[in-house]
Amino acid sequence: MTKEMKYIWVLDYTNGRIYRYEITSNWNHGEWNPDSESIEDFLINQNHQMDMIKWMVTKNKEINK
Repeated sequence: MTKEMKYIWVLDYTNGRIYRYEITSNWNHGEWNPDSESIEDFLINQNHQMDMIKWMVTKNKEINK
């Protein structure tokens, strides 16, 4: 992952919603360096069920249509 990646997008199949989390927020002290395991820990703490979501990291703040 590169420093350009700033957002985690989550497709949550339990409620049919799409979530966007900013990576450079307080949960990682304003730094980009989370690995897959720490991202998954964060998503679990946000009450996502890992077997019911798909997630990705990107530099895009908005959804491309």
